[in-house]
Amino acid sequence: MSATRFTTQTKKIMVVVTAGGYTNAAPLFEIAAILASRGYNVEFATLDGRQKWLTDRPFISCTHVLGPDVTPELEEKNYLSMSTWSSDITTSWNIIFGARMFLESTWPQAYNGLRRLVANPDTRPSLILADYLVDAARDISREYDIPLAMHWPQMPTAMLRASYIPGTPGLQIDVLTSEFASIWQRLKSGFAIYTSLPHYLRYLRWSRSMRASQGVKRPLPALDKPDYLCLVNSFFGLEAAKDLPPNVAAIGPILPDTAPTLTEPYVTFLATRRKVLYISMGTHVLLPERTILCLLAGAVAALDDGVVDGIIWPLNSKARKQLNPSAQLHRSVEGRSLSPSTKGTTVGSLLSNSHESILFAEFAPQRTLLEDSRVAAFISHLGASSVNEALYAGVPLITLPGYFDQIQNGMRLRDAGVSVPLQKETIDEQKVRIAISRVLDDMDRGGPISLNVRRMQGIARIAARRKHLGADLIEEHIVDWEFRQHEQSLGGQKQRGMHLQTADARMPKWKARNWDLCMIIGAATFFLGGIVVVAVTISEVSSSPADLHAILISNQIYASQKVFLLQAKNSTSGREFHFRILGEYEFYYDVVLGGQYTFHISKLHAKYGPVVRINPNELHVNDPNFYDELYAGGGRRRHKWYWASRAFGADMSTFATELHDVHRMRRSTLNPFFSMTRVRQLEGRIQNRVNVFLERVEEARGDGRVLRLDVAFGAYSADVIMEYAFGQASRKIEAPDFDNDFHEACVNGGKQLFLTRHFPILLKLVKAVPPHLMLKFNPAMTSFFAMHKDIGTLAKTLYNESPGARLQDGRPTVFHEILDSKLPEEEKTLQRLATDGGALVGAGTVTTAWAITVAVFYLLHHPHCLKEVKHELISAVPGVTAEEQNNKLPTLEKLPYLSAVIQEALRLSYGVASRLARIAPDETLKVADDDGGTGREWLIPPGTPVSMTQLLLFRDERVFPSPFQFRPERWIEDPKLSRFQVAFSKGSRICLGKNLAIAEMYLMLAALFRFYGSRVVRMPEDVGFIELWDTDESDVECSVDAFIPLPKAESKGVRCKVYKWD
Repeated sequence: MSATRFTTQTKKIMVVVTAGGYTNAAPLFEIAAILASRGYNVEFATLDGRQKWLTDRPFISCTHVLGPDVTPELEEKNYLSMSTWSSDITTSWNIIFGARMFLESTWPQAYNGLRRLVANPDTRPSLILADYLVDAARDISREYDIPLAMHWPQMPTAMLRASYIPGTPGLQIDVLTSEFASIWQRLKSGFAIYTSLPHYLRYLRWSRSMRASQGVKRPLPALDKPDYLCLVNSFFGLEAAKDLPPNVAAIGPILPDTAPTLTEPYVTFLATRRKVLYISMGTHVLLPERTILCLLAGAVAALDDGVVDGIIWPLNSKARKQLNPSAQLHRSVEGRSLSPSTKGTTVGSLLSNSHESILFAEFAPQRTLLEDSRVAAFISHLGASSVNEALYAGVPLITLPGYFDQIQNGMRLRDAGVSVPLQKETIDEQKVRIAISRVLDDMDRGGPISLNVRRMQGIARIAARRKHLGADLIEEHIVDWEFRQHEQSLGGQKQRGMHLQTADARMPKWKARNWDLCMIIGAATFFLGGIVVVAVTISEVSSSPADLHAILISNQIYASQKVFLLQAKNSTSGREFHFRILGEYEFYYDVVLGGQYTFHISKLHAKYGPVVRINPNELHVNDPNFYDELYAGGGRRRHKWYWASRAFGADMSTFATELHDVHRMRRSTLNPFFSMTRVRQLEGRIQNRVNVFLERVEEARGDGRVLRLDVAFGAYSADVIMEYAFGQASRKIEAPDFDNDFHEACVNGGKQLFLTRHFPILLKLVKAVPPHLMLKFNPAMTSFFAMHKDIGTLAKTLYNESPGARLQDGRPTVFHEILDSKLPEEEKTLQRLATDGGALVGAGTVTTAWAITVAVFYLLHHPHCLKEVKHELISAVPGVTAEEQNNKLPTLEKLPYLSAVIQEALRLSYGVASRLARIAPDETLKVADDDGGTGREWLIPPGTPVSMTQLLLFRDERVFPSPFQFRPERWIEDPKLSRFQVAFSKGSRICLGKNLAIAEMYLMLAALFRFYGSRVVRMPEDVGFIELWDTDESDVECSVDAFIPLPKAESKGVRCKVYKWD
């Protein structure tokens, strides 16, 4: 987009309605007409057969049929079932969810039809304006990033909760607010939703199966607040007042500016009457015969009493089918028989309009009739349109709600004081007659109903102007979305949300509600309270005849950190009291300050030397020569320290295995799968993902969008590990934003490690939460959970297969390696498989992606390095086709400068930023102060947790002069430096995927820079060049230790643009 001003030219609005009746579409047409008058192109998408709604809608420029509608027979069957809905929803859940499944049964047609339209640039709309029953519109909006506005006939059900609204909004029982509700009413509303659980689970299984049949595995997240523009066809006064976010607006009643002119036979019928009762149960409410006869008998009784002088009742053919035409009206009211004019009259004769004061019709112009002063009362099923039209016309109602929002509308009208209620379960002729008489008597004498009818009419007529506000908000939404997209294409803020949406709607619930702060404050309070209790205890012990002596842990370091081991021994009882203030120092730097303890440890070493105690149990060493000693191989046993590794919550994985011998057993099974030989055999799988990545780069070259390299390479590494290790195609590279949510989920997971290390119970709590509830709190985790679910499904499938069937497709996975190995059976459990699979994804994604990102950044930042790499690639890889690019890994590994670039990128990406603790159970480790000149030596007893940090070693000037400078030449000038290449750690626990990660780097860097240069480095065969966009070295320098290295908090990522050569 090159224009700097917004214009409605070529902006297309797509109105979508796929369920319900014409009254679902009418409000959307009203808003669409306003938008059309402002220059927008309005199109209509619906199911086959509903095109007839477009009569007299000339502003609709085009109609799209999304697919076939349900059959009339199925529709009638389901509406008959829905008409048995009870006013007490707790007894109707089976009907409620059955109705929901019926209304959603056309989701596949709507989803596939809309997907077809939005995928085509010629039919892709600028905004979708959909009815609330079109869930497919939400799916399409999310998948294709299209602005969405949805019309609701009332405040959204199960959303916008408020403490003063009992239970689930839209599903309350008896009361709308807690203001005048009893405790019992509030409890009943509050617990009503839980009685639906069995039916909800049945619905959920059905919904997931239906969506999966169309290839959609992710569920639509349940929302606390709408994440779209929500236009409510109602108004406060009818709705209970409540706080609304800016993207939810009450713009009803949405009605045409004028009503149609009255026509025959209504003109003649009304000419001699002044108090007509109008009865309408809508198009779809199919009442049982008994209820219809009760209404008819009660209305006729009111007619006989002279309370009304006419009855108009539109009764369609489906409703008439519920009646026996030969049935007679012979019942009595209050012991009095019906008048001679109606007694014994058959239902069939009345339906044929044999009674001069009763007019039955297939259809009636309801809005026109209600606005006629001779229509005095309205018996209604309380559909949204009927309620709005009655209030706008100032007609009192006798309410007989059917289902869904009609139940709530009955309570709304009751609380507004404009109606007399009836219930389907208890209705009889007498109650109908009394209700009619009560309403009309009140209207005649100017009673409370009359006053409230006039009050609500005034409010409704003023509120009806707000449909123009709805059109305004839609225009705002389009403008906001359009320029946010433009900003993102230029490398602007990726996560800028809809301007009308409050920030909490885009945040995890725990963050929006400050649960993390409350937990930290609570933990701090508990901790400080414990100190006070212990201090008091120490005081009591020391005042008795006892020895009290404090032993300082670490003669210098922990004195400055205020961490002590206090021991009190009672000489009388022989009891010992131990008190340790542990962790608060580390907690402060890592949790409160956010991943800063690693950098503080560096300062401690500068002050106190190569060995410091960093917590009461752990020593940290900063001596490059000690690395091979601590991370030893060759059969020297090294345990992991459980306190450090438990934060990952993957205790059963090979990665987090605590004991050396168990780890060695598990690791021996996986080593062949990740050997260099196997990597070269499966090079084609990696190259396939590289080729797809280059296609995405080509797209960016064509449209000028900004690429965020850390996210893009994260998609690449995730795809590779899934394809290589599990034979699964996650296709994150193909995602429009390279599946940024998955990348963010991985990064945020790293940020939480320190919190779970100090509070491991949090992991148990998180694991106890079902994934679908977790997604409700944090929808951005959808992709993360989906990948782990796919891994778990594969593990379960292979676990249940016979060994002979596992390799039929010829594509072995890591699960094959484990299941077909000689490991004990207890090592082949489904939980072990899934845990190992999840750990492989976590370990093989972000770290590799970051190393490639760092390499690309510095090559673009240092033209002389890029030039050298390109010269090597041109000589070594002369081919320019995809086939010629394959099977070149052995060739690339021999290129000295490219290899040096990879080594230097690994050094400056660090692998992981956190310390890695080991325990030598059998050895006394020795650390000599060779560089300090003191001649001192530290002896570390067996069983002591000791750690080192790769980041500190890579920044050590004794090994790497000018450590922050990108200088690949250092690896060529001094081959001995390879001893200190520890990005993958070393020893028996060296990174399992080292060979795969290095292969990913070789293949990606070679493919990318074989055909792309920079603005100042160009080769003859280059198809374009890459340029960094609003990115500098601070965006790749590690400033935060989140286990993985992260740049400054305000970094927007490593971004670039791809250009064609002129």
